[in-house]
Amino acid sequence: MKNVSLGLVLAAFLSGCSGASPGSTPEETADAFANLWIEQRIEKRDRSIDNTKRTLDENDGERSLWADRGEFRKGREKSEARIEFIEDNRSSYDKIEYDIADIRANENGNRTVVLKFWMNDEQSGGGLDSYYLMPTSTTVRLEMTQIDGEWLIISKN
Repeated sequence: MKNVSLGLVLAAFLSGCSGASPGSTPEETADAFANLWIEQRIEKRDRSIDNTKRTLDENDGERSLWADRGEFRKGREKSEARIEFIEDNRSSYDKIEYDIADIRANENGNRTVVLKFWMNDEQSGGGLDSYYLMPTSTTVRLEMTQIDGEWLIISKN
């Protein structure tokens, strides 16, 4: 099982690696894909937090227009609690592990590579202080073919 942290992803990003390079083996290409997948997942989460903060700032001007300011405040407090929870648990979010679960040769010489990812996602019990981390996993299946000595992805699901 491979463990990739935000530090490793940031180091690759800061060194100028913006894309992934195909490998000379299905394993190398799968590793490159997995690292890119993890980087994109972390970026997506960070964009979600930034968008929520921006929306909260934009909605401040609406407060005086609401008849039920308690309802407005409740929605704002729930969003703020979620942001705080995610920021407080960032190291647990950024810890994503993966493994190449299976590689199979197909009749046509292509390979099917199965990647398994393990991570934590936030869940809400409904209240302001009811956020918690839930271990979760997902599987990605890559179909690869070899072209000019490099293993390239032809489909994923």
